[in-house]
Amino acid sequence: MKNILLRDSFIPLKPHFKHILRSMKLAFVYLFILVSGVFATEADSQTMKVSIVAKNISTQDLMQEIEKQTDYLFVYNKNEINLHHKVTVNAADKTVAEVLNQAFDQTDITYAVEGSNIMLMKKGEENRSSAIAQQKTRTINGVVTDTNGETIIGANVSVKGTTIGTITDIDGKFSLEVPENAQLQISYIGYLTHEVTVGNKISFDIQLAEDTQNLEEVVVVGYGIQKKTSISGSIATIAQEDIKKASTSNLSESLVGRMPGLIAVNESGKPGSGSKLLIRGQGTWNNSDPLVIVDGIERDFSNLDPNEIENISVLKDAAAAAVYGARAANGVILVTTKRGKDGKPSVKLDTYYGLKSVTRYPDLANPYEWATTRNKAYLMDGVDPNDTRIFPKEQLDKFRNGEQGTDWYKETFNKTASQYYANLNLSGGSERVKYFVSLGHHNEDGLIDNFDYKKYNFRSNIDAKVTERLNISADVDASTRTYDTPGWNPEDLYHYVARQNPTLPAYHPNGLPANTNGEHLPEMVHSSGNNKQTYNDFRVTFKADYKIPGIEGLVAKGMFSYGKNYMYNKKFFIPYKMYDINENGDITNTKVVGEKTKLDEKFDQGDGYTYNLSLNYNRTFGKHDVGLLFLYEEESSKGNEFSAFRTNFVSNSVPQLSAGGDTDKTNAGKAHEWARNGLVGRINYAYNGTYMFEASFRYDGSITFPKGHRYGFFPSVSGAWRISNESFIKDNFSFIDNLKLRASYGTLGNDQVKLWQYMSEFVYSDVATIGGNNVNSIAVYKDLFPNPDITWEKSSTFDLGLEGLLWQGLLGFEVDFFAKRTKDILAPQIRTIPETFGATLPDINYGILDNKGLEISLTHANQIGDFTYRIGGNFSFVRNKVIQFDESETTPDYYKVVGRPFTHTLSTSGTKVNLMDNTTEKIGRPYAGLVGMKAIGIFQSQEEIDAWPKQFNGGQKPGDIKYADVNGDGMINENDLIVVDRYGSIPEIIYGFNFSLGWKGFELTALFQGAAHKSVMLEGYGTTMFLDGSSNYYSYLSDNSWSPENRDAQYPRAYVGGNSNNNRASNIWMKNGNYLRLKNIELSYTFPKSLLTKTKVINGLRLYINGTNLLTFDKLDIMDPEMTGGSAQYYPQMKSVNFGLNFTY
Repeated sequence: MKNILLRDSFIPLKPHFKHILRSMKLAFVYLFILVSGVFATEADSQTMKVSIVAKNISTQDLMQEIEKQTDYLFVYNKNEINLHHKVTVNAADKTVAEVLNQAFDQTDITYAVEGSNIMLMKKGEENRSSAIAQQKTRTINGVVTDTNGETIIGANVSVKGTTIGTITDIDGKFSLEVPENAQLQISYIGYLTHEVTVGNKISFDIQLAEDTQNLEEVVVVGYGIQKKTSISGSIATIAQEDIKKASTSNLSESLVGRMPGLIAVNESGKPGSGSKLLIRGQGTWNNSDPLVIVDGIERDFSNLDPNEIENISVLKDAAAAAVYGARAANGVILVTTKRGKDGKPSVKLDTYYGLKSVTRYPDLANPYEWATTRNKAYLMDGVDPNDTRIFPKEQLDKFRNGEQGTDWYKETFNKTASQYYANLNLSGGSERVKYFVSLGHHNEDGLIDNFDYKKYNFRSNIDAKVTERLNISADVDASTRTYDTPGWNPEDLYHYVARQNPTLPAYHPNGLPANTNGEHLPEMVHSSGNNKQTYNDFRVTFKADYKIPGIEGLVAKGMFSYGKNYMYNKKFFIPYKMYDINENGDITNTKVVGEKTKLDEKFDQGDGYTYNLSLNYNRTFGKHDVGLLFLYEEESSKGNEFSAFRTNFVSNSVPQLSAGGDTDKTNAGKAHEWARNGLVGRINYAYNGTYMFEASFRYDGSITFPKGHRYGFFPSVSGAWRISNESFIKDNFSFIDNLKLRASYGTLGNDQVKLWQYMSEFVYSDVATIGGNNVNSIAVYKDLFPNPDITWEKSSTFDLGLEGLLWQGLLGFEVDFFAKRTKDILAPQIRTIPETFGATLPDINYGILDNKGLEISLTHANQIGDFTYRIGGNFSFVRNKVIQFDESETTPDYYKVVGRPFTHTLSTSGTKVNLMDNTTEKIGRPYAGLVGMKAIGIFQSQEEIDAWPKQFNGGQKPGDIKYADVNGDGMINENDLIVVDRYGSIPEIIYGFNFSLGWKGFELTALFQGAAHKSVMLEGYGTTMFLDGSSNYYSYLSDNSWSPENRDAQYPRAYVGGNSNNNRASNIWMKNGNYLRLKNIELSYTFPKSLLTKTKVINGLRLYINGTNLLTFDKLDIMDPEMTGGSAQYYPQMKSVNFGLNFTY
């Protein structure tokens, strides 16, 4: 059989389709080889006829048309043949040879026929091939894999500049007879072409890197897939290989810094926690969370196993997200899970073990630092040096030498915490049935003892081809998560650690816990009982599609999914004890912390279904591509909750409700339900692959709103122009592979607001007061007046984008500008309408918020011999502005938001906050920047204080903060508040850049992620020293605090107890929250396939070491820059180092 080289002429799909096409292509190619070797002769091109009439058609289009009309397959080197060269053909019932001779006349292209394959080459190469064929030859062999060690079926392996070639078999192997000094060229759809010098080698392990800029790539969109070049909306994607590099228990962490338009803030390092995600900023001051769709179902995705995921698409503009209508105003995240592949069974194991530690947390003052600073504070307050509150030198020496005192942080928290992950999956199948089955486990310890997080995932995706027209699938997805913690919440320990006096002992010499007169953190960890939370989720999904006979391209589809979940929480809280002892070790006092042993149990369960029915039509008529979608979808869910507690347990050994007492107990319960339905329509049209148009709508109904306002219509329209297909580009700028201009406009909705606001809300009280006496009865009163006109929040978005690919994929870019207006935002009217009666006024739809932004992404990839590299970067900027909000003329300037960027919402505990203008503010009210006093320095002397206007209640001393009299009224108080900084904890700018370097099985990848236009206001313990006279403080406060010897200090003087002057929010405590961090870095080695085949068991083996958050560059050097509060009382963000392997059997 002759060696042949086949061109990559198939449409490349995303990775989970690639393996299917590899096997299909292989079968297809083998069929052609058989036909070529037995029946075909070169004379076929002289007899087989086609009809083609075209003016200025590209060489690529001509080849595609011949392939459509014949059984021929073109083979060529894409680096040598100009596919954009224009030819004119006028052939009616002409032979293929006549058409080719006419087309390639006066060009440098010639052709040769090998059976059913037509090989294109530059003129002169055919003679070279003939000469080479007469040289001395030898047989070589090898195997072709991707960067993960997976074999590539049907890859083209050829001798460069000749027609000598072959393809890899089902195991990725090849054998080829080559001349001396041959140069091998290996290519496959979706991968970068790789060249290898044969030299004296006879065996080769060849690794192909994925071509991330493949023009024929298929992207997952709402209710379907589209070729990347045909998309007219703004969509960003991330592949499975990048998702896995985060090595985290929460999938949301895998998206950080990898795509433009996605803002991610990691607010906590607690096991199982993830990042807060926003698409194109905050579009409302209510719920700005994006919609998440997993395999067509709305659900949370953060707890999925990363090895289950094939890819993730983020729909950013109205055109891309319009088919999700009422839910899509904040953007859409589409998650596609893996499916079975045509081929023999493949078993894969991915596992790693790692250690996590704190990225950065402020140091607490040690006993000696605490005592000496406290002495200075008292002395600056005028306390006599001989006062008993002043620590004597002998005591200070004991603190300095470590003879006395406690490091409460070290005593409570561990330095590191371990994590372990393993996933075992099986995939394979035939033309008729394909399967993917996955089992995953993740275990992560907390930074305290008795804190453990476990997660188990199971998935089974089965696809079956019942007939040539009918396909069905069945998916099963289940997971369970458990949090085991002490009786006290782990976050509470970080709240309390700054309150601990470092000069006190943690334990007496006899081992008993010492009385701290407050909390005892180690005992809270080890002796306060147990709190266990269990979350179980189960879902089954059935899908079917049927190709309707008689109408080519028309497919009917259906999907039904049912999910059930429950949460069970059992908290058994046990009071712990602390002791005072005398010199003889006798207990003189026992302090019990926590009133009683208490058992709390809570059970919450819910279930729901989603189904849709659709008609899909896709057909090509010559140069016209038409696509239609019409779909009906319905969702419904319900649930209920039950809770109870008991106290007065006789014994702590039986943590059951039945063992509690009959008094001081309660039970409660509630239920919930929700439903939505909608109609979806979409039409796509493209002419000659150059001009694209799309229009879509969704007509949605939601139970969130009352009848008459329950349904909304959400349309969009978009268009794109592939400028690179125009002759003035093809003929003059051959380095442009793709250049597309696109624009879109549409309206989306948001129904993620509190339910039942159109109904009256009543409050029940079980005690009424009659005649001054409490009576056991139930009082009912109206608390919330209804809003019968409540409706959707609506956002209208305009997007203009330009994307391109240059120099045969060496450089790719994408630029988007967008403008978005969200109106009918629900907001209170308490500024202009006073609450003069007992009930709460309802929120109404009147707020307006604008968002504008710019997104840029760049990519560059290349392969030079055995060395491959890829570089990418993305940048996103978004700023909003409040257009309409309820503000009266008396609203202080520092609380005004209209015309300013909205940064955050009021989150103070309680329901209302009193302001200086005698009005109240509701929680959730938007703020425009961080509010505080304008600090202009630190008082240096009493004379300076006396000459300055009175600040608040007076009493300032040298070293206290000096504030400006902003309004010039001769007094300094809350009326002088200003907007200290217009940025908030959510950055306006997010950026990331990454690189990947590969060489002979080694690969180094890294991702840097950064944020800018982000600010942090220190508050609470972040600004306070010795709050109650004995509490600890963060050492940065004393490292650069004012004293007579340090007058140029950054912070005010040390003080004992409260200092209302210095603790106030001001620019003194404002910090720059910008940062750049090494988010992920990984070094891996994939073992050569030729070595593994000797084991006859292992098909793939890859070892790796990776790290997360290992380096951070910022100006906020006292705590992690991603924390959103300024009190430093938070579960800290984590960094990790992990060691792992990927094994394929």
